[in-house]
This record gives sequence, structure tokens and C-alpha cells, in this order.
Amino acid sequence: MASNIAFVSTLASIDSLKEHIHNANYNYAMLENVDEITFEKFTIDFTLDAWDKGRLFGEKSELKWIKRNGTYHVVLTTDDDVPDNFTTYGTLEPLKEGPLIDIFLWGEKDTTVEGWYETRIPKVLKYPVDDFERAPSRIKIVIKRYELSEEYEVYRNREWIKGSSTSEIYRYVGLEGE
Repeated sequence: MASNIAFVSTLASIDSLKEHIHNANYNYAMLENVDEITFEKFTIDFTLDAWDKGRLFGEKSELKWIKRNGTYHVVLTTDDDVPDNFTTYGTLEPLKEGPLIDIFLWGEKDTTVEGWYETRIPKVLKYPVDDFERAPSRIKIVIKRYELSEEYEVYRNREWIKGSSTSEIYRYVGLEGE
């Protein structure tokens, strides 16, 4: 099944996407602003406008945004239909071959502090696991890879030239342990 990549280029408030966010199946939230970075289980109660940059992700969709010059640039990668308030950019085909990509999170599980400890930071890190006691010692983000094919036309040397290109697109889907 093909997936879609879509965007909203100028959005005054990220909270205006709450209807779509509520209907999607997001499990995790990575949120950033000048003072704080957080990674936790997603709930619809988040005030997303408080964050300059963010990523919501789950099994079927990922929603990313960044605030620039007072507006939000939003990108949605989804296995579902694209909502009406988004512009579809292209269709993605899952990549079945090539290297798997895992992002291992910092730290090893430390039961004395109920978190993951990393000596290079040094700080106790909290990750959004359901049951800390049963959580593995190392956590990784599971990533799905896609290929986006694009056709384009450029004007060069007084003539129009047609071409095509492909790009790899990555989407966070969940957490696993090792």
C-alpha cells in the first residue's frame, strides 16, 4: 500500500490541527522550544503552540512542524488519507531493501533512578515506556523508509528540460527495546 506525504506551508497556530491530530493514531510526542525538550506519550491535551518544533508519531502517521517567522511549516507522512486542510505533495512507496535504520536513545536503564542514565550528559532521561520494570535496558526508535519519486521541469539555457528524481523519506513509527 502506498503512503502519502503532505504539507501545510503557512499555519498561524499548530493547535488548529487538533481535529486531525485527534483523529490520528499518534502514540508519542517529541517537543522542543528554547527552554526544553521533551519526549513522552502523546495525549490530545498538549498545548502544541507552546512548542517551536515537534514531532507526533505512531504506527500509521507522523506529523512534524517547525515555527518560522511566526507561522508553522507542517509536514504529514501517513498511511491513511490526507486530510482536506493539507496539500498532497506526493505518493511514497515503502522501501523493502537496503539498510535498516535504528536510532538508539541515550542511556542505559537504571532502576535506582527509574530512568535511563547517560554518563556523558550526565542526566537521568525519561522515555515513554508503558512499564518501566519490564522495559529493556536500551531503547530505539523504529523507522520506516520510503521512496518519493518526483517529476520536474526546469528552464535552462533558453529551453525547458524535463527530469525526475527520487528521495528517501523517513518516518518514525514507534519504540522498541534491545
